[in-house]
Amino acid sequence: GNYHGQYAFAVMSQYPIDTKQIRTFQHFKWKEMPGEQNPVIDDCNNPNAKIPAGRQCGDAWYDDAAWQAFPLSSKNHADVPVRIKRGNQEVVIHFLVSHPTPPIFGNAARHNVKHNRAEVAFWQDYVETASYMVDDAGKAGGLPQGAKFVIAGDLNADPQIGDGDLTAIQDLHNHVLVNQAVTNGAIIPVSQGGPECLASQPDQCKRNNNRPTPERITSSSGLQLDHLLPSANLNAVASGVFWPASFEPGYHLVYDAKLGIAKGVSSDHRL
Repeated sequence: GNYHGQYAFAVMSQYPIDTKQIRTFQHFKWKEMPGEQNPVIDDCNNPNAKIPAGRQCGDAWYDDAAWQAFPLSSKNHADVPVRIKRGNQEVVIHFLVSHPTPPIFGNAARHNVKHNRAEVAFWQDYVETASYMVDDAGKAGGLPQGAKFVIAGDLNADPQIGDGDLTAIQDLHNHVLVNQAVTNGAIIPVSQGGPECLASQPDQCKRNNNRPTPERITSSSGLQLDHLLPSANLNAVASGVFWPASFEPGYHLVYDAKLGIAKGVSSDHRL
């Protein structure tokens, strides 16, 4: 059942978190994001997403009162500053975490596709020091110019394939402010367990086994949905996806003969 606190985040850090400076955007309205509009019915001939009675192609999906109140974030967008001492100096790294809605389970307005794209695109605007966003405490604006950050979370978007609008996650991966060694270079996070699952356990990794780079997947859906994107002004030195193959230590943490490889044993996503 539903319960108070569902979809909350637990952030654990070996370094001090500046709790007084945490910013959340749980109540920021989708309509306040530049270029966004009330989703219109545009998937007009899909038998799996029929247009409701009394509505027609081109109509806005929400009535005006609902659209005016609709939050951008399906759970939350949070900026969690972490303070790290380096000698006599202290460096602040902004941990930018969210869990956008998956771009599936759609309706005739393709609401979840559009919502996921907007939730992912918010972080691009935020690191570009945009001014439009207002946090839950009433403070406006994005990150200060030159700030260090790490964007992290199950963003429910794969930059190569999938059901969603891939433009936002692609733009984020290719962004000049994001460390390109991690997104497009020598230290892209990979595993040996992901390709093994797609190749030898099709009953467990059931979909998207045609992904061009299976070593990058982070989910038993066969997609790279989970991301950890450091800023370009951070020196990333190593990376990985924790998905041990059957011949590696830790395999029992992601696979059990009775429970399978997904939520039964730990999770259908990987660190």
